[in-house]
Amino acid sequence: MTKHTNTWNLRQAHIDWINSSSANVYATLKFRNGFDIGEQQAQRVLQIFLNKLDRTYYTKQQLRQGKRVERFVYLHKGRSQQNTHYHVAFTAVGLVPTFCSIAHSIWSRSFTETCAATTQITAIKSRKGTSIYSLHEYGTLGERTFIDTLSHAEQAADTGIEKNIRLVRRLLKATEDTE
Repeated sequence: MTKHTNTWNLRQAHIDWINSSSANVYATLKFRNGFDIGEQQAQRVLQIFLNKLDRTYYTKQQLRQGKRVERFVYLHKGRSQQNTHYHVAFTAVGLVPTFCSIAHSIWSRSFTETCAATTQITAIKSRKGTSIYSLHEYGTLGERTFIDTLSHAEQAADTGIEKNIRLVRRLLKATEDTE
């Protein structure tokens, strides 16, 4: 088997994996200047964002048990190969529009490096199309495209969203205007 065949098989396995998941939200997370932010700094901002999102939806006890918002995280560099940004396929916790709004709010207001205007977090229209798009830079970035340390594939248990007042408080806090 050639290196090209192995690369194609690995890429196809990622596509199949996302396509068979329950991902229903897709995010394009952009920075104020993706050309100037270093990859390490960008990944650190993304890690903090994902931690905040997890803490918004899950209690400390649930987090200690390994519960996280299900997600597939991909690094992209754009046509220039210098514009660092990320694509993330999420499985929303609760209602998709609410999840999108909360995630966008956390990304937009928590960091000076992020850009709310060009960031998009929306419902997935085609999981297959999303999975293929997520890997379109696989040819140039290879296995670096998929960020396994920030991805989480186990579906978290139901949070009891309609009954959990602490969750409601965390959701409201996540959407508060900080101005």
